[in-house]
Amino acid sequence: MIDQLNLLTALDPALALLNSSPYYCSEAGDSSSRARAYRTKCGQEFQQFCELWPYAGSLQEWTDRVDQAYNHFKHLASSRGVSAAKVDELFEAENTVLNPVRLRRCQPTVEWRAPDAALPSEVIQLAVDVGELVSQTGEKPLAHGHHGVYSDRIGVPEFPSLRELSQEAIHSGLESTAVVTYLRKMGFDPSEYDPIAPEFSGPPVLGELSARKIRLQQASKLRQDIKAIAV
Repeated sequence: MIDQLNLLTALDPALALLNSSPYYCSEAGDSSSRARAYRTKCGQEFQQFCELWPYAGSLQEWTDRVDQAYNHFKHLASSRGVSAAKVDELFEAENTVLNPVRLRRCQPTVEWRAPDAALPSEVIQLAVDVGELVSQTGEKPLAHGHHGVYSDRIGVPEFPSLRELSQEAIHSGLESTAVVTYLRKMGFDPSEYDPIAPEFSGPPVLGELSARKIRLQQASKLRQDIKAIAV
């Protein structure tokens, strides 16, 4: 379970394969403006609930992190007039963890929440590629340092290096040579993906009529994609 969680953490830069919009609240920004907004625009006090967490050394370490985050969440609630009893009534500890990767005991699952919304065919392709990688953790150990998929192990980068790659993936997507090189070493073929974000090279601020036109265009692509999958 921990190997799966840590591998999915290491695959955070793969979000670049599905970047869908450089706009957030009508303003142009990063290749994945949604990921940037989700992780950073919630306010400094809440970022720990939304940003990428470092690798976990054990299930107990992960559980301790979740408990610490939950206690902090209750403290924030208390400072805003919500009692700890009310938080306990409405939330479980793991429900306050909205990070790109998290464990869920109730399913149980290891959730990978990094990618953006995309066409179903692209989502399915990414799920297959990631699933094949994750399935290898049953036979191959994770090793920190030289990243890549090898016959006897799966190498993942040290977390500071990974965090830089994730920032590159959010900011530049597949236009970043470092991100593309990393994804290839981790078993992906970026040329098989066609993220939508690079298509939108519009003005710094997107007007309502332009946004409506884009939404209708993407709705048409969605219909075509679903029909192709159905066939």
